[in-house]
Amino acid sequence: MRILAVDPNRAFHQLLKSQVQPIGCELDSCTNGYETLKALEEHQYDLITLARYIQPDDYLPLLKHIRAMPKYQFTPVLLIAYDYDFNFVKEAVSQGITDVLDRHQPEQLVNGIIRLLRKSDYRFADNVLLVEDSPTNGQLVTSMLEQRGMSVEWHQTYSDALDVLEYKEFDLIITDLLLDEKHTGLELLHNIRHHKRPTINNLPVIALTGFNDPSRRLLAFHLGADDFVSKPFSEEELLVRIDRVLSRHKLVTQLQKREAQLTEMALFDALTKVYNRHGLSELMRKRIANCHRHEIPGVMLVIDLDHFKELNDTFGHPFGDSVLRLVGQTLNDIVRDDDIAGRWGGDEFLLFLPYCDLKGATTIAKRIRARLQQRSDRVHCTIGLSQLKPGDTLETLIARADKALYKGKELNKGGYAMA
Repeated sequence: MRILAVDPNRAFHQLLKSQVQPIGCELDSCTNGYETLKALEEHQYDLITLARYIQPDDYLPLLKHIRAMPKYQFTPVLLIAYDYDFNFVKEAVSQGITDVLDRHQPEQLVNGIIRLLRKSDYRFADNVLLVEDSPTNGQLVTSMLEQRGMSVEWHQTYSDALDVLEYKEFDLIITDLLLDEKHTGLELLHNIRHHKRPTINNLPVIALTGFNDPSRRLLAFHLGADDFVSKPFSEEELLVRIDRVLSRHKLVTQLQKREAQLTEMALFDALTKVYNRHGLSELMRKRIANCHRHEIPGVMLVIDLDHFKELNDTFGHPFGDSVLRLVGQTLNDIVRDDDIAGRWGGDEFLLFLPYCDLKGATTIAKRIRARLQQRSDRVHCTIGLSQLKPGDTLETLIARADKALYKGKELNKGGYAMA
Protein backbone atom coordinates (compact mmCIF):
# COMPACT_ATOMS: atom_id res chain seq x y z
CA MET A 1 0.00 0.00 0.00
CA ARG A 2 1.37 3.43 -0.96
CA ILE A 3 0.46 6.73 0.74
CA LEU A 4 1.12 10.29 -0.37
CA ALA A 5 1.35 12.85 2.46
CA VAL A 6 1.06 16.49 1.40
CA ASP A 7 2.09 18.79 4.23
CA PRO A 8 4.53 21.74 4.58
CA ASN A 9 5.52 20.43 8.04
CA ARG A 10 8.33 17.87 7.57
CA ALA A 11 8.02 16.76 11.19
CA PHE A 12 4.51 15.54 10.36
CA HIS A 13 5.95 13.42 7.53
CA GLN A 14 8.36 11.75 9.94
CA LEU A 15 5.61 11.09 12.47
CA LEU A 16 3.34 9.58 9.84
CA LYS A 17 6.12 7.50 8.33
CA SER A 18 7.02 6.00 11.71
CA GLN A 19 3.39 4.93 12.16
CA VAL A 20 2.61 3.44 8.74
CA GLN A 21 5.88 1.64 7.97
CA PRO A 22 5.28 -1.06 10.63
CA ILE A 23 2.01 -2.01 8.90
CA GLY A 24 3.77 -2.46 5.56
CA CYS A 25 2.93 0.88 3.92
CA GLU A 26 5.25 3.01 1.81
CA LEU A 27 5.03 6.79 2.36
CA ASP A 28 5.95 9.53 -0.12
CA SER A 29 6.06 13.16 1.08
CA CYS A 30 5.38 16.46 -0.69
CA THR A 31 5.41 19.99 0.74
CA ASN A 32 3.65 21.93 -2.05
CA GLY A 33 1.21 21.59 -4.91
CA TYR A 34 3.80 21.32 -7.69
CA GLU A 35 5.57 18.38 -6.04
CA THR A 36 2.22 16.75 -5.38
CA LEU A 37 0.94 16.87 -8.96
CA LYS A 38 4.25 15.49 -10.25
CA ALA A 39 4.14 12.59 -7.75
CA LEU A 40 0.49 11.83 -8.61
CA GLU A 41 1.38 11.56 -12.31
CA GLU A 42 4.40 9.31 -11.71
CA HIS A 43 2.93 6.91 -9.17
CA GLN A 44 -0.32 5.28 -8.10
CA TYR A 45 -1.37 5.95 -4.49
CA ASP A 46 -3.90 4.10 -2.36
CA LEU A 47 -4.41 7.00 0.05
CA ILE A 48 -3.64 10.74 0.05
CA THR A 49 -3.44 13.05 3.08
CA LEU A 50 -3.68 16.83 2.63
CA ALA A 51 -2.86 19.59 5.10
CA ARG A 52 -5.51 22.28 5.25
CA TYR A 53 -3.03 24.98 4.29
CA ILE A 54 -0.64 24.27 1.40
CA GLN A 55 1.26 27.35 0.21
CA PRO A 56 0.26 29.55 -1.46
CA ASP A 57 -3.40 28.46 -1.07
CA ASP A 58 -5.49 26.17 1.08
CA TYR A 59 -6.24 22.56 0.12
CA LEU A 60 -9.16 23.20 -2.27
CA PRO A 61 -7.35 23.97 -5.57
CA LEU A 62 -5.09 20.94 -5.11
CA LEU A 63 -8.06 18.73 -4.19
CA LYS A 64 -9.86 19.76 -7.40
CA HIS A 65 -6.77 18.80 -9.42
CA ILE A 66 -6.64 15.43 -7.69
CA ARG A 67 -10.33 14.65 -8.25
CA ALA A 68 -10.04 15.71 -11.90
CA MET A 69 -7.51 12.92 -12.50
CA PRO A 70 -9.43 9.75 -13.55
CA LYS A 71 -7.24 7.40 -11.54
CA TYR A 72 -7.91 9.35 -8.33
CA GLN A 73 -11.64 9.95 -8.64
CA PHE A 74 -12.39 7.41 -5.92
CA THR A 75 -9.13 7.32 -3.96
CA PRO A 76 -9.55 8.17 -0.24
CA VAL A 77 -8.29 11.70 0.51
CA LEU A 78 -7.89 12.69 4.15
CA LEU A 79 -7.76 16.31 5.25
CA ILE A 80 -5.53 16.96 8.27
CA ALA A 81 -6.62 20.12 10.09
CA TYR A 82 -6.06 21.98 13.37
CA ASP A 83 -9.42 23.73 13.39
CA TYR A 84 -11.90 20.88 13.48
CA ASP A 85 -15.65 21.67 13.66
CA PHE A 86 -18.81 20.26 12.12
CA ASN A 87 -19.42 23.03 9.56
CA PHE A 88 -15.85 22.82 8.31
CA VAL A 89 -16.04 19.02 8.00
CA LYS A 90 -19.36 19.29 6.14
CA GLU A 91 -17.86 21.77 3.67
CA ALA A 92 -14.71 19.68 3.14
CA VAL A 93 -16.68 16.50 2.47
CA SER A 94 -18.91 18.32 -0.01
CA GLN A 95 -15.77 19.34 -1.93
CA GLY A 96 -14.53 15.74 -2.26
CA ILE A 97 -12.64 15.03 0.97
CA THR A 98 -13.22 11.49 2.27
CA ASP A 99 -12.75 12.34 5.93
CA VAL A 100 -11.30 15.05 8.16
CA LEU A 101 -8.96 14.15 11.02
CA ASP A 102 -7.75 16.30 13.89
CA ARG A 103 -4.03 17.09 13.83
CA HIS A 104 -4.06 17.48 17.64
CA GLN A 105 -4.93 13.78 18.07
CA PRO A 106 -2.16 11.71 16.45
CA GLU A 107 -3.62 8.41 17.65
CA GLN A 108 -6.98 9.14 16.01
CA LEU A 109 -5.14 10.28 12.90
CA VAL A 110 -3.14 7.06 12.51
CA ASN A 111 -6.19 4.88 13.29
CA GLY A 112 -8.19 6.73 10.64
CA ILE A 113 -5.48 6.13 8.05
CA ILE A 114 -5.21 2.45 8.94
CA ARG A 115 -9.00 2.09 8.79
CA LEU A 116 -9.17 3.52 5.27
CA LEU A 117 -6.22 1.46 4.08
CA ARG A 118 -7.87 -1.71 5.28
CA LYS A 119 -10.97 -0.82 3.30
CA SER A 120 -8.86 -0.40 0.18
CA ASP A 121 -6.80 -3.56 0.59
CA TYR A 122 -9.34 -6.12 -0.59
CA ARG A 123 -7.83 -9.52 -1.33
CA PHE A 124 -9.80 -12.52 -2.54
CA ALA A 125 -9.02 -16.13 -3.45
CA ASP A 126 -12.29 -16.91 -5.22
CA ASN A 127 -13.22 -18.19 -8.68
CA VAL A 128 -15.36 -15.74 -10.66
CA LEU A 129 -17.43 -16.26 -13.79
CA LEU A 130 -17.61 -12.91 -15.61
CA VAL A 131 -20.26 -12.61 -18.33
CA GLU A 132 -19.66 -9.41 -20.31
CA ASP A 133 -20.07 -8.93 -24.07
CA SER A 134 -17.99 -5.73 -24.21
CA PRO A 135 -14.29 -6.57 -24.79
CA THR A 136 -13.23 -3.32 -23.15
CA ASN A 137 -15.28 -3.82 -20.01
CA GLY A 138 -14.48 -7.53 -19.89
CA GLN A 139 -10.73 -6.92 -19.99
CA LEU A 140 -11.01 -4.08 -17.47
CA VAL A 141 -12.99 -6.07 -14.88
CA THR A 142 -10.87 -9.20 -15.41
CA SER A 143 -7.65 -7.27 -14.82
CA MET A 144 -9.14 -5.47 -11.83
CA LEU A 145 -10.21 -8.70 -10.11
CA GLU A 146 -7.08 -10.67 -10.97
CA GLN A 147 -4.96 -7.97 -9.34
CA ARG A 148 -6.94 -8.66 -6.15
CA GLY A 149 -6.14 -12.38 -6.24
CA MET A 150 -9.26 -13.69 -7.97
CA SER A 151 -9.29 -16.32 -10.70
CA VAL A 152 -11.54 -14.97 -13.46
CA GLU A 153 -13.11 -16.86 -16.36
CA TRP A 154 -14.58 -14.36 -18.79
CA HIS A 155 -17.25 -15.28 -21.35
CA GLN A 156 -19.06 -12.95 -23.71
CA THR A 157 -22.25 -14.92 -24.42
CA TYR A 158 -25.19 -16.34 -22.52
CA SER A 159 -24.74 -19.84 -23.95
CA ASP A 160 -21.03 -20.01 -23.13
CA ALA A 161 -21.77 -18.98 -19.54
CA LEU A 162 -24.40 -21.70 -19.10
CA ASP A 163 -22.09 -24.30 -20.65
CA VAL A 164 -19.13 -23.54 -18.39
CA LEU A 165 -21.32 -23.66 -15.28
CA GLU A 166 -22.01 -27.34 -16.00
CA TYR A 167 -18.42 -28.48 -15.64
CA LYS A 168 -16.60 -25.81 -13.61
CA GLU A 169 -17.15 -24.58 -10.07
CA PHE A 170 -17.35 -20.87 -9.23
CA ASP A 171 -17.73 -18.80 -6.07
CA LEU A 172 -19.31 -15.76 -7.73
CA ILE A 173 -20.99 -14.72 -10.99
CA ILE A 174 -20.78 -11.17 -12.31
CA THR A 175 -22.98 -10.62 -15.35
CA ASP A 176 -23.96 -7.72 -17.55
CA LEU A 177 -27.71 -7.43 -18.02
CA LEU A 178 -27.40 -6.69 -21.75
CA LEU A 179 -25.54 -9.50 -23.50
CA ASP A 180 -26.56 -10.11 -27.13
CA GLU A 181 -29.58 -9.91 -29.40
CA LYS A 182 -31.05 -13.28 -28.40
CA HIS A 183 -30.46 -13.39 -24.66
CA THR A 184 -30.05 -11.04 -21.70
CA GLY A 185 -28.35 -11.19 -18.36
CA LEU A 186 -31.81 -11.27 -16.79
CA GLU A 187 -32.51 -14.53 -18.64
CA LEU A 188 -29.18 -15.91 -17.48
CA LEU A 189 -30.00 -14.93 -13.91
CA HIS A 190 -33.40 -16.66 -14.15
CA ASN A 191 -31.83 -19.89 -15.43
CA ILE A 192 -29.17 -19.86 -12.72
CA ARG A 193 -31.75 -19.50 -9.95
CA HIS A 194 -33.92 -22.28 -11.45
CA HIS A 195 -31.07 -24.70 -12.14
CA LYS A 196 -31.57 -28.21 -10.73
CA ARG A 197 -28.14 -28.28 -9.05
CA PRO A 198 -27.88 -26.44 -5.71
CA THR A 199 -24.20 -25.71 -6.36
CA ILE A 200 -25.36 -23.53 -9.27
CA ASN A 201 -28.71 -22.13 -8.17
CA ASN A 202 -27.24 -20.91 -4.87
CA LEU A 203 -24.29 -19.06 -6.41
CA PRO A 204 -24.09 -15.34 -5.53
CA VAL A 205 -24.70 -13.09 -8.56
CA ILE A 206 -23.83 -9.42 -9.05
CA ALA A 207 -25.60 -7.70 -11.95
CA LEU A 208 -23.88 -4.98 -13.99
CA THR A 209 -25.65 -2.51 -16.24
CA GLY A 210 -25.06 0.74 -18.03
CA PHE A 211 -28.74 1.57 -17.71
CA ASN A 212 -29.48 2.53 -14.12
CA ASP A 213 -33.23 2.16 -14.53
CA PRO A 214 -35.14 1.56 -11.25
CA SER A 215 -37.48 -0.98 -12.88
CA ARG A 216 -34.54 -2.95 -14.28
CA ARG A 217 -32.81 -2.88 -10.90
CA LEU A 218 -35.98 -4.08 -9.16
CA LEU A 219 -36.46 -6.87 -11.72
CA ALA A 220 -32.87 -8.03 -11.22
CA PHE A 221 -33.45 -8.31 -7.48
CA HIS A 222 -36.76 -10.14 -8.03
CA LEU A 223 -34.96 -12.66 -10.25
CA GLY A 224 -32.41 -13.34 -7.54
CA ALA A 225 -29.49 -10.91 -7.99
CA ASP A 226 -27.53 -10.45 -4.77
CA ASP A 227 -26.37 -6.95 -5.73
CA PHE A 228 -26.56 -4.45 -8.56
CA VAL A 229 -23.77 -2.17 -9.87
CA SER A 230 -24.31 0.64 -12.36
CA LYS A 231 -21.73 1.53 -15.00
CA PRO A 232 -19.44 3.37 -14.91
CA PHE A 233 -18.39 2.16 -11.47
CA SER A 234 -15.27 2.63 -9.39
CA GLU A 235 -12.97 -0.24 -8.58
CA GLU A 236 -13.53 0.47 -4.89
CA GLU A 237 -17.32 0.24 -5.21
CA LEU A 238 -17.18 -3.06 -7.08
CA LEU A 239 -14.73 -4.52 -4.57
CA VAL A 240 -16.86 -3.42 -1.63
CA ARG A 241 -19.94 -5.03 -3.16
CA ILE A 242 -18.04 -8.23 -3.99
CA ASP A 243 -16.74 -8.38 -0.43
CA ARG A 244 -20.23 -7.91 1.03
CA VAL A 245 -21.85 -10.46 -1.30
CA LEU A 246 -19.17 -13.11 -0.73
CA SER A 247 -19.10 -12.55 3.04
CA ARG A 248 -22.88 -12.86 3.24
CA HIS A 249 -22.90 -15.97 1.05
CA LYS A 250 -20.14 -17.63 3.08
CA LEU A 251 -22.00 -16.86 6.29
CA VAL A 252 -25.22 -18.37 4.91
CA THR A 253 -23.28 -21.44 3.72
CA GLN A 254 -21.74 -21.87 7.18
CA LEU A 255 -25.19 -21.61 8.77
CA GLN A 256 -26.59 -24.19 6.33
CA LYS A 257 -23.74 -26.58 7.11
CA ARG A 258 -24.32 -26.06 10.81
CA GLU A 259 -28.03 -26.73 10.35
CA ALA A 260 -27.20 -29.92 8.41
CA GLN A 261 -24.86 -30.98 11.21
CA LEU A 262 -27.58 -30.38 13.80
CA THR A 263 -30.06 -32.33 11.67
CA GLU A 264 -27.57 -35.16 11.39
CA MET A 265 -27.02 -35.11 15.14
CA ALA A 266 -30.79 -35.35 15.64
CA LEU A 267 -31.23 -38.26 13.20
CA PHE A 268 -27.99 -40.24 13.52
CA ASP A 269 -26.52 -42.32 16.30
CA ALA A 270 -23.19 -40.74 17.26
CA LEU A 271 -21.57 -44.06 18.18
CA THR A 272 -22.51 -46.25 15.21
CA LYS A 273 -22.96 -43.58 12.46
CA VAL A 274 -26.29 -45.07 11.37
CA TYR A 275 -29.78 -43.64 11.95
CA ASN A 276 -30.96 -43.46 15.57
CA ARG A 277 -34.46 -44.47 16.69
CA HIS A 278 -35.91 -41.06 15.87
CA GLY A 279 -34.35 -41.04 12.40
CA LEU A 280 -35.51 -44.58 11.71
CA SER A 281 -39.07 -43.82 12.74
CA GLU A 282 -39.26 -40.75 10.49
CA LEU A 283 -37.75 -42.34 7.39
CA MET A 284 -39.19 -45.84 7.65
CA ARG A 285 -42.76 -44.61 8.03
CA LYS A 286 -42.37 -42.56 4.84
CA ARG A 287 -40.67 -45.42 3.00
CA ILE A 288 -43.33 -47.96 4.05
CA ALA A 289 -46.12 -45.60 2.97
CA ASN A 290 -44.39 -45.15 -0.40
CA CYS A 291 -44.10 -48.94 -0.81
CA HIS A 292 -47.82 -49.35 -0.14
CA ARG A 293 -48.72 -46.54 -2.52
CA HIS A 294 -46.69 -47.91 -5.44
CA GLU A 295 -46.98 -51.63 -4.56
CA ILE A 296 -43.25 -51.95 -3.96
CA PRO A 297 -42.10 -55.08 -2.08
CA GLY A 298 -40.04 -54.67 1.08
CA VAL A 299 -38.52 -56.61 3.96
CA MET A 300 -37.71 -55.60 7.53
CA LEU A 301 -34.64 -57.08 9.26
CA VAL A 302 -34.25 -56.92 13.06
CA ILE A 303 -30.64 -57.62 14.02
CA ASP A 304 -29.77 -58.52 17.61
CA LEU A 305 -26.24 -59.23 18.87
CA ASP A 306 -25.76 -62.56 20.66
CA HIS A 307 -24.33 -62.53 24.21
CA PHE A 308 -23.70 -58.79 24.04
CA LYS A 309 -24.15 -58.34 27.81
CA GLU A 310 -21.56 -61.04 28.44
CA LEU A 311 -19.12 -59.31 26.08
CA ASN A 312 -19.61 -56.04 27.96
CA ASP A 313 -19.18 -57.69 31.35
CA THR A 314 -16.11 -59.67 30.26
CA PHE A 315 -14.18 -57.15 28.16
CA GLY A 316 -15.64 -53.83 29.37
CA HIS A 317 -17.85 -51.14 27.89
CA PRO A 318 -15.17 -49.72 25.54
CA PHE A 319 -15.04 -53.14 23.84
CA GLY A 320 -18.85 -53.19 23.72
CA ASP A 321 -18.82 -49.77 22.04
CA SER A 322 -16.31 -51.03 19.47
CA VAL A 323 -18.66 -53.94 18.68
CA LEU A 324 -21.58 -51.57 18.14
CA ARG A 325 -19.43 -49.39 15.89
CA LEU A 326 -18.47 -52.51 13.94
CA VAL A 327 -22.15 -53.33 13.34
CA GLY A 328 -22.85 -49.77 12.17
CA GLN A 329 -19.88 -49.85 9.80
CA THR A 330 -20.95 -53.23 8.42
CA LEU A 331 -24.50 -52.04 7.75
CA ASN A 332 -23.23 -48.85 6.05
CA ASP A 333 -20.97 -50.97 3.85
CA ILE A 334 -23.73 -53.36 2.80
CA VAL A 335 -26.88 -51.24 2.41
CA ARG A 336 -27.96 -49.90 -0.97
CA ASP A 337 -29.00 -46.28 -1.63
CA ASP A 338 -32.70 -47.05 -1.06
CA ASP A 339 -32.15 -49.10 2.11
CA ILE A 340 -32.53 -47.66 5.62
CA ALA A 341 -30.33 -48.95 8.44
CA GLY A 342 -30.21 -47.77 12.05
CA ARG A 343 -29.83 -48.56 15.72
CA TRP A 344 -33.22 -49.12 17.31
CA GLY A 345 -31.79 -49.26 20.81
CA GLY A 346 -29.10 -51.03 22.84
CA ASP A 347 -27.65 -53.80 20.68
CA GLU A 348 -30.68 -54.05 18.37
CA PHE A 349 -30.50 -52.72 14.79
CA LEU A 350 -33.12 -52.41 12.05
CA LEU A 351 -32.67 -52.66 8.30
CA PHE A 352 -35.52 -51.95 5.87
CA LEU A 353 -35.02 -53.18 2.31
CA PRO A 354 -37.47 -51.79 -0.30
CA TYR A 355 -37.52 -53.41 -3.75
CA CYS A 356 -36.58 -56.70 -2.06
CA ASP A 357 -38.30 -60.03 -1.34
CA LEU A 358 -37.55 -62.62 1.37
CA LYS A 359 -35.11 -64.50 -0.85
CA GLY A 360 -33.04 -61.39 -1.53
CA ALA A 361 -33.29 -60.28 2.10
CA THR A 362 -32.05 -63.68 3.28
CA THR A 363 -28.96 -63.29 1.09
CA ILE A 364 -28.28 -59.88 2.66
CA ALA A 365 -28.84 -61.31 6.17
CA LYS A 366 -26.26 -64.02 5.49
CA ARG A 367 -23.85 -61.40 4.17
CA ILE A 368 -24.25 -59.28 7.32
CA ARG A 369 -23.53 -62.24 9.62
CA ALA A 370 -20.55 -63.35 7.54
CA ARG A 371 -19.07 -59.83 7.39
CA LEU A 372 -19.35 -59.40 11.16
CA GLN A 373 -17.67 -62.74 11.85
CA GLN A 374 -14.87 -61.90 9.38
CA ARG A 375 -14.17 -58.71 11.27
CA SER A 376 -14.35 -60.22 14.76
CA ASP A 377 -14.77 -63.85 15.74
CA ARG A 378 -16.41 -62.71 18.99
CA VAL A 379 -19.30 -60.94 17.24
CA HIS A 380 -22.36 -63.01 16.32
CA CYS A 381 -25.94 -61.98 15.68
CA THR A 382 -29.43 -63.33 15.15
CA ILE A 383 -31.64 -61.78 12.47
CA GLY A 384 -35.42 -61.80 12.19
CA LEU A 385 -37.01 -61.09 8.80
CA SER A 386 -40.54 -59.95 7.98
CA GLN A 387 -41.97 -59.26 4.54
CA LEU A 388 -44.13 -56.17 4.06
CA LYS A 389 -47.84 -57.02 3.76
CA PRO A 390 -50.82 -54.88 2.72
CA GLY A 391 -51.90 -52.66 5.61
CA ASP A 392 -48.63 -53.07 7.50
CA THR A 393 -47.41 -50.20 9.67
CA LEU A 394 -43.91 -49.75 11.03
CA GLU A 395 -45.08 -51.25 14.33
CA THR A 396 -46.69 -54.37 12.84
CA LEU A 397 -43.72 -54.98 10.54
CA ILE A 398 -41.24 -54.71 13.43
CA ALA A 399 -43.45 -56.89 15.66
CA ARG A 400 -43.42 -59.76 13.15
CA ALA A 401 -39.65 -59.40 12.58
CA ASP A 402 -39.16 -59.43 16.38
CA LYS A 403 -41.24 -62.62 16.60
CA ALA A 404 -39.02 -64.22 13.95
CA LEU A 405 -35.93 -63.00 15.81
CA TYR A 406 -36.98 -64.69 19.06
CA LYS A 407 -37.78 -67.84 17.10
CA GLY A 408 -34.26 -67.75 15.68
CA LYS A 409 -32.77 -67.25 19.14
CA GLU A 410 -34.59 -70.33 20.44
CA LEU A 411 -33.85 -72.60 17.49
CA ASN A 412 -30.34 -71.70 16.42
CA LYS A 413 -28.63 -68.92 18.35
CA GLY A 414 -26.63 -66.94 15.85
CA GLY A 415 -28.80 -67.61 12.77
CA TYR A 416 -31.85 -66.04 11.18
CA ALA A 417 -35.58 -66.72 10.92
CA MET A 418 -38.52 -65.43 8.87
CA ALA A 419 -42.06 -64.44 9.71
